[in-house]
Amino acid sequence: MTYPPLRQQRLADGITERLEAMILEGSLKPGQRLPPERELAERFGFSRPSLREAIQKLAARGLLASRQGGGTFVNETLNNGYTDPLLEMLSRHNEFHLDLLEFRDAMEGISAYYAARAPRLPIKPCLFSDLRSLMVALWGLTRLKRPS
Repeated sequence: MTYPPLRQQRLADGITERLEAMILEGSLKPGQRLPPERELAERFGFSRPSLREAIQKLAARGLLASRQGGGTFVNETLNNGYTDPLLEMLSRHNEFHLDLLEFRDAMEGISAYYAARAPRLPIKPCLFSDLRSLMVALWGLTRLKRPS
């Protein structure tokens, strides 16, 4: 049996993961301006060219937006529910799949409880469309390819 050689992670990839983690945990909020390159590089102990490469990768995925002379900002679209950049980022983190299963389990249980408790109450059209949107989003998340 042959095993593929291990590839050492590039510094820019590590920085990308660290910035993604900061976005996920809420240290960097949508619309927030990132500190200047020099300050970030000094704070985390890596070079500015590696930081620039990581920022370019995140900008290409739609997570960050760079403005000429204005700095780099976390993209505002992260607040707009389930957007492609956010889903892509979340799907690369192994614990996200467990969180998704836990969320689905809770939602399905609560939904069944309320459906059985009040079967004669009419469903408001806006609630039905919101539920449908949520289910479509969840269905899309479960079909995402797991990271290898």
